[in-house]
Amino acid sequence: MAAGCVAYYVADACISLYEVAVDTLFLCFCEDCEQNNGGSKPYFVTDSLRAFMHETKNDHSDMTNARMTS
Repeated sequence: MAAGCVAYYVADACISLYEVAVDTLFLCFCEDCEQNNGGSKPYFVTDSLRAFMHETKNDHSDMTNARMTS
């Protein structure tokens, strides 16, 4: 019983740490897009992350449009 509780708390701590890291990356991405323009002020975000976020935005728009037409 004690081992299960310890395992739960360790797993919870690891997942919480991962969640904070993802939230931090997302906030940094948003700030980078807001403060930089990609021209005279270059983006600091990697090309792969910017492409992933652009794809996700397009997918979300497609899903929203599909729901509105149904």
